[in-house]
Amino acid sequence: MSRPTPAQERLAALLRGLRQGAGLTTYALKDQLGWSQSKVTRIENGRVLPTAEDAERWAEATGATELVREELSQLAYAAWTETRTWRASHRKGLAVRQMEMSEMERSASEICHFQPSAIPGLLQAEGYARRVLTIGDVTNRGGIDAAVKARMARQGILREPGRRFEYILTEGALRWRPGPKSMMTEQLGKLLASASLADVTLRIIPFDREARTWYSQGFTIYRLPDGPRVLVEGYAKEETFFDPRDVEIYEQTFTLLRESALSGEAAAEFARSVILA
Repeated sequence: MSRPTPAQERLAALLRGLRQGAGLTTYALKDQLGWSQSKVTRIENGRVLPTAEDAERWAEATGATELVREELSQLAYAAWTETRTWRASHRKGLAVRQMEMSEMERSASEICHFQPSAIPGLLQAEGYARRVLTIGDVTNRGGIDAAVKARMARQGILREPGRRFEYILTEGALRWRPGPKSMMTEQLGKLLASASLADVTLRIIPFDREARTWYSQGFTIYRLPDGPRVLVEGYAKEETFFDPRDVEIYEQTFTLLRESALSGEAAAEFARSVILA
C-alpha cells in the first residue's frame, strides 16, 4: 500500500480509538470479527485499508454511536475514492496526463470502457483526438500538439499481447461530431481498424435497443495486480473508485450494457451507417 492519504490516516486513527475506547485488545477484537490479529494491527497502523464493510463491522463490535458510524462511512468512502480536479490532473501539462494514463493501462491485464458520448482515446484518429483534447482543455494548459502525439503513442498498447480491451459505445458516441464529416470518415476507419485487432472487442448500443441500465456517464474498469479500479471522468474532476462494493456496481453495469449491445460485424455495420450518414 502506498503512503496513506489524510482520509486513510484519519480512518485508521478513529478505528484504533474505537477499539481502545471499548476496552478491547487487538486479540479480543480479532476474535469478535473472525480476523487474524495481524489484520487488526495492520489496519490500525494504516498498512491495510479496510473496506467500508470492515469499518461497519468494527463499529458494531466496538459499540460506536450512530454519529461516529456516519463519520466512519464518510471516511471509508474518501479512503477508497481518489478525487482529482482537472486543475490538478493537468498541472504538469496535457501530454504528461497522457503518459500517466499510459502507465495505468500498461499495468492492467484488462480494460473495459463504456462511453456514451464520444470515441474513447485509444480508438481516436489523430484529427478527432486533436479536437477532443482542445475541447477538453478546460484549464487552458495548451500543448495540444504534444498531447496528441502522446495519445497516439498510447494506442500502440492495443497491438501488444498480454491484455484485453473491451469497448461499449452508445449510438450517441458515434453521432457526436466535434469536427467536419471528413474528420468523422477518418475516425470511422480508425475505429474499425482498432476493432479488428485480436485483443480488442467493440460493442455498440443503438438507441432503439431496450435499455437494461442508465447511459448517464462513461467509465473505465482497469484490472490491476492489486485489484480492479474504476475511473469516472466529469466536467470538473475525475474520480477513481477502489472499494470492492463500488467496483462491483460498475462491473454489474458493464454486464447489463453488454446485453443491449451489438458486436462483431453487426456493430461495425451500424457504426458505418451512423457515422457516414
